[in-house]
Amino acid sequence: MVTGRGAVARLAAGVSLALGTFGVMLAWTGPLRLSSGDVAICIAAGCAAAAVVLARWLSSAREVVAMALTASLLTGAVVGAVAMGAPRVPMASWLLGAGVAVWLGAAIARAGCALPLLLLLRRGAALASQDALDRVMLASSLWLVAALTEAALVVRYVDHFYVGMSGPVLGPTLLSLMLLSGLSALAALVRSLWWLALWRRVQRGDGWRVVEAAAWSGPVPEEPWFNGAGEGDAVVVRTVAREGRAYRDGDLEVAHTRAPRDGGGVTLRLVARAAAATALLAGVAGVSVVWVARLRW
Repeated sequence: MVTGRGAVARLAAGVSLALGTFGVMLAWTGPLRLSSGDVAICIAAGCAAAAVVLARWLSSAREVVAMALTASLLTGAVVGAVAMGAPRVPMASWLLGAGVAVWLGAAIARAGCALPLLLLLRRGAALASQDALDRVMLASSLWLVAALTEAALVVRYVDHFYVGMSGPVLGPTLLSLMLLSGLSALAALVRSLWWLALWRRVQRGDGWRVVEAAAWSGPVPEEPWFNGAGEGDAVVVRTVAREGRAYRDGDLEVAHTRAPRDGGGVTLRLVARAAAATALLAGVAGVSVVWVARLRW
């Protein structure tokens, strides 16, 4: 089932994956002096589009993991081409030294940072929940921070210059990576805190209550409140009106959504999500101040 909320979340995931892939590939292909630099832009744009299409085509988590590792290792071919051509890094020393270990480590780290976003973008991903966009924003921030860090390190430490249009395009790309990663992390943090406050209100019984799905006489909503926080075996009921003349207890209740009965598990998940968003926000600020703000190309 694809809801409107799920469609928006999937679109946001696709944009984030494409932007991060474009930034990383442009940072690596720009110094290769391909024609006037336009070829590097075309290669980066093609890789970004291919990543989104391929992620949407895959359905199983195992296929997504294999795709992430393969694509990251293929990116390493470009990394090797740039490193071998750098005047301060002779080919022999790069091949026999720590270059291979760095290349493999970077490939694994790159794939790991992209994996949460790829899993949310794949066909049949669990996006039919009210927190779908929150999960996408958190995964997008992780991938965009990783892409921003890698691109900034390439621009900072690769000896080659960017020719043609690759340099002018790289500037707005880095700025977009920085802004979108920061905004995604900030939005995930604000939304997580909002969800946490609302969930505590539900647990206190302030106009809300949690009822077992089997004990609820009315229709049970299909869309869960939180995904991955446990089995949605309960119904969150909300008081929408008070009419003492018409109802014995003076309450009119409707089923708001499905949620797990284990309120502690939901609370821990929301706290962990807020902590992760805070860490990513700090990471964006650190990378922006330490590396991006000092770049010249």
